[in-house]
Amino acid sequence: MFRPRNGTHYWHRTEAGVLAIGLTPKGWRYALDGEPFDVPRLTALQALDDLLGGHCEWPGGVDPSTLGVPDDLNSWTSER
Repeated sequence: MFRPRNGTHYWHRTEAGVLAIGLTPKGWRYALDGEPFDVPRLTALQALDDLLGGHCEWPGGVDPSTLGVPDDLNSWTSER
């Protein structure tokens, strides 16, 4: 289960489910509907860039380019 450290995370609702980028003890990770995938990144921005740039493995073969995921973290909901 995805548990961001100190509650620091960004999330965006998509057709495929709720996509989150959160700070964990190992770094910034992605999760889709609470299930983490791929390896941690150093920053939230790096995580977003890799996520949208196709540099990570999406669960179930989801193509992020079809989901309308914003490429600016300021457009995501942020919780700290």
